[in-house]
Amino acid sequence: FKADKLFGFLHPDGSVAIKAVFRNATDFVSGVAGAKTDKGWGLIDKTGRWIATPEYIQLWYAGSGLFAVEANSGYGYITMEGIPKTNLDYQMIHEFKEGLASYQRDELWGYIDIQGNEVTRPHFGLAWPFCEGKARVIFFEGMGYIDRQGNPLITPSFIDASDFSEGLARVPM
Repeated sequence: FKADKLFGFLHPDGSVAIKAVFRNATDFVSGVAGAKTDKGWGLIDKTGRWIATPEYIQLWYAGSGLFAVEANSGYGYITMEGIPKTNLDYQMIHEFKEGLASYQRDELWGYIDIQGNEVTRPHFGLAWPFCEGKARVIFFEGMGYIDRQGNPLITPSFIDASDFSEGLARVPM
């Protein structure tokens, strides 16, 4: 709920669970939510106790039990307990789909797994989420598809393409 421009949380019966003391907040996921104060974003539990103190510029749930965060040094992932899973040195990061997420470093894109391992080096012009075990990426030659290890699956020759859905992907011919 929102009161006096601050956010809090309610129980299902409408009673206050956590007072409206946050400048912003995310929904709860597995008992953890993002909350913002004047100091930045952090993580709270269902009692309003800080799990990760507010220090981040941005914070959002990235799937697979991880939160994506932005710090002064860059972007990275933290666990539901507020423990850094990766360095906070990426230029940009995305949500996890099928256990992998795209990241940007040195103006190029690669993929990282939920353990924080870089599965591919950053060498794609752009990178989209995995769908049905394949991801759209931009190579120097055009748009194509890769497998979960970053190996080309479909020749990078398209100027546009869509994600795979029910075994098919729309491409202009």
